[in-house]
Amino acid sequence: TLLIKNAKPIDSGEYQAVITNDVGQIKTKKIKVQIQKAPELKKKPQSLVTVKEGEPAHFECEFDGNPTPKVTWLRDGKPLTPKDGFEIKTDTTTGKSVLTVHQTTSKHSGPITLRLENPVGAPIEETVQLQVETAPQLLQKPQPTCEAHLNQTASITFKCLSTPKPTINLYKNEVHIPINGDHYEIVPNPNDMTTYEIKIKNVRPDDEGNYRIHIENSLGHIDSNVQVITVDNVSIKPSSKPNKTDLKQHETLVLEYIIDGKPKPDIVFMKDGKEIKPSAKTQITYDETTKVCRLITTDVGQENEGSYTVVVKNKLGKQETEPVKVNVTAPIVV
Repeated sequence: TLLIKNAKPIDSGEYQAVITNDVGQIKTKKIKVQIQKAPELKKKPQSLVTVKEGEPAHFECEFDGNPTPKVTWLRDGKPLTPKDGFEIKTDTTTGKSVLTVHQTTSKHSGPITLRLENPVGAPIEETVQLQVETAPQLLQKPQPTCEAHLNQTASITFKCLSTPKPTINLYKNEVHIPINGDHYEIVPNPNDMTTYEIKIKNVRPDDEGNYRIHIENSLGHIDSNVQVITVDNVSIKPSSKPNKTDLKQHETLVLEYIIDGKPKPDIVFMKDGKEIKPSAKTQITYDETTKVCRLITTDVGQENEGSYTVVVKNKLGKQETEPVKVNVTAPIVV
C-alpha cells in the first residue's frame, strides 16, 4: 500500500509498483492519480486602484487549483471584453492573471469582480474597485429657466459626474451666495450620487436673477447658468377706499381693487356678464407699483346700471370678484 499524506496537485501523475527479489522483478499496472484542489487565490488583486482619466490601470492576481481554474473578470455579472477597453492576460502555467485598462475613462470606474472556478468546490469571487478621477462633467444640465413661486421652495436640479467629489458654488448676478441651508441649500440625492438639487427656500421677489452654478474639483471645473423668474398666483383684494355704488346721473363711477400676480395678470371688468371696453367715458387703469386697479366711468346714466365683476388671470390661475350692484338714479323731472 502506498499512502500519500497531505496530497497536493504536484503529487498527481502515473504510479506503478515494482516488486523485486533474487529471482526477478514484477511490475503492477500503472495507476493514474489526479489530486484535485478547489480554486485558491494565492495573491489577491489590489482592492482599490485610483488613476486619473487617460492613465492606465492594472489589477493582478495569482491563483492555484487542479484542474486549472477558469479565470473571469466581470462587471455587473458580464465578462469584460476588449471592446470595452479591457485587456486580460491569464497564464495558467505561472498561475497569474492581469487585467489592464490602457486608457481609462469615466465609464471604466466602478466595481470589478474576479471569479475563479473549477469542478472542485465552490467558485471564489473577489470584488475590487477602479476609480477613475475626472474633471466635472454635466450629465444633465439644469433647465435654463426656473419659475420660482413666491413664498414656496424652488428647485434647480442637475446631474454631474465628478471624481473626486466636487465643490459647488452659487453666484447670483456674479455675486457669490452662501449655500448654508438658511435660504439656499444644496441637497445630494442619496440614491444617485450624480444628482444634485439646489433649493431656494421661501422664495422672495429679490430672488429673481441670473444664477451661475460653478462645479469644481482638483482636475477642472465647469459652469452652468440658470435664470430664476419669480411667479405668483393672482389675487384680488378690496381697496382701502370703499366703492360708491349708488350714484346719481352724470356722476363718476369708480370701482377700485388691489390686484396682484406674476406674470402681470390680465384684468377684465364685466357688466352683466359682458366685457367692458375702454371708451370716451370709460377707462381702466393699473398701477404696477401700488397694484391699484380702477374702472372709471364718467357721466353715468341708466345704461351704466348693472352687476359688475372683475376677472383676473395669469398662467397660474384665475380669480373673480363677487358681483357688485351699481345703481344710477336719474333726477326727477317735473
